[in-house]
Amino acid sequence: MYGSYSAYARAEVLEHPTRLLIRFRCKRCGQDSRLKHPYINAVVGFAMSVVLFVVIYQQALAEGGWGLSIVLGVLLGIVLLTMLSYAVTRVANRYIPLARGEL
Repeated sequence: MYGSYSAYARAEVLEHPTRLLIRFRCKRCGQDSRLKHPYINAVVGFAMSVVLFVVIYQQALAEGGWGLSIVLGVLLGIVLLTMLSYAVTRVANRYIPLARGEL
């Protein structure tokens, strides 16, 4: 299994059934692949935004409004949740190789 921090990707819109297929190209072998479960990134992003909202809301209620600590908490929360979501999607994403003529 080969891993990289950058990937060539292209999107294709399929008409029957209507859906968006994102193809990833392996730099090592040149073969196309797709995500086995493409919805994981959207679910993780939504879950992380809900968690960040709850944490910020609780902190704003405790402080009595928006202050410097709230703004710093927002920035720190965004950084931490971005790192956490990257780690979760890096572990959870699995790629399926596509045959040359497969859509």
